[in-house]
Amino acid sequence: MKRQRRASSAGVLCAALLAVLACEPTAPDLREWKTSDHENTSVPNRAQVATGDAAAAQAAPQPGLDDVTVITWTRNCAKCHGRVGRGDGPQGPMVRAQSLADPAWQRSVTDERIAESIRRGKNAMPAFDLPEKTVTGLVKLIRLFNLARLAPRDAGATPNDGGANDSSTDSQADSTPAD
Repeated sequence: MKRQRRASSAGVLCAALLAVLACEPTAPDLREWKTSDHENTSVPNRAQVATGDAAAAQAAPQPGLDDVTVITWTRNCAKCHGRVGRGDGPQGPMVRAQSLADPAWQRSVTDERIAESIRRGKNAMPAFDLPEKTVTGLVKLIRLFNLARLAPRDAGATPNDGGANDSSTDSQADSTPAD
């Protein structure tokens, strides 16, 4: 028993000694931060900012969804509509959330109707006071959920934008839930 205690104590002591010796109190290449370290914001060098063609490429709008749209969806919409808009979020069955991935629903509703449902709410879905850019991003995201986009197309079929610009469905859109 005493041998076990001594071996255990010796192991703990060796581990503590190794930890103390292995860790340096300060790294040799670190220095204290100074305000002058940030003069580069008014006079940046080439490695800090893009110049020429690279600057023009950064200024051009990038395709896809911005982070604000994705975060807004995750925080406000996914609870009911689910991560990919199928109405299978944790609260989806309780509020009978619309499957936004359903191709028939996608064809029956316009982008304007989707945006209006986001702004004003509908049925159990509350209204969301969001910037126009975010609402437009959410509409774009909802259109991406369309399962018809994933289906293989016939060689003679024309591309379908999910009904985004189909004016013949405006009368149906008012009777179709968008939540």
